[in-house]
Amino acid sequence: MKLNPIAENIWVIEHPFEVMKVKMGTRTTVVRLSNGGLWLLSPGSGLGALQAELEALGPVEALVAPNTMHHLFLPEAARLFPEAKVYGPTGLKRKQPSLAIESLQPEAPALWAEDIQQLRLEGLSFLQETVFFHVSSKTLILTDLAFNLQHSEHAWSRLFLRLNDAYGKFGPSRMLRKMALKDPVALGQSLEQVLQWDFETIVMAHGELVQNQAKKRMQDAFSRLEILKS
Repeated sequence: MKLNPIAENIWVIEHPFEVMKVKMGTRTTVVRLSNGGLWLLSPGSGLGALQAELEALGPVEALVAPNTMHHLFLPEAARLFPEAKVYGPTGLKRKQPSLAIESLQPEAPALWAEDIQQLRLEGLSFLQETVFFHVSSKTLILTDLAFNLQHSEHAWSRLFLRLNDAYGKFGPSRMLRKMALKDPVALGQSLEQVLQWDFETIVMAHGELVQNQAKKRMQDAFSRLEILKS
């Protein structure tokens, strides 16, 4: 594992991760805020190996779970960085009762409002996903809203992801559409707001970063499913 810079004051950390023997990897996003502190989105496993390197960048002030699924390694991160506040959706409190979790509100907390805008996506029922926009680097940060798994050397992973309409393309998985998406109109309205942000790069939890034609690819992916108007 290493800190991979993608622009000034923003890094990603790649973690191995699998579900049902499907190797899809996951990703922590690190932002250095204007106050010098660090904001960690979706902390993954094994961050202890990078603890000194992270703390050399600045004190870790926020550990953020972006939805009700990306929380498994929050306790580990909270032990490593006990001074950091933990943030997450309201539905996370019953999954992590041992953690003091600050609820992600519609408006970004004062701690990161100067650097990062956020929007809670409507229409996704239990997932309760919030998306983020790092203004200075023009980076949109998603979690499970879209996948971008373009390559895999693992046959079962390729098969499962193809069946889930989540291999070789950027966009929402079939599982998200069938299990979490309850109100396509509401999600479309949220995505219209997302598209007002001036982003050039997309970071998501699973798959390759989108670093060209990011806004067009976002529009196209959700227009194909008639969630967004073309």
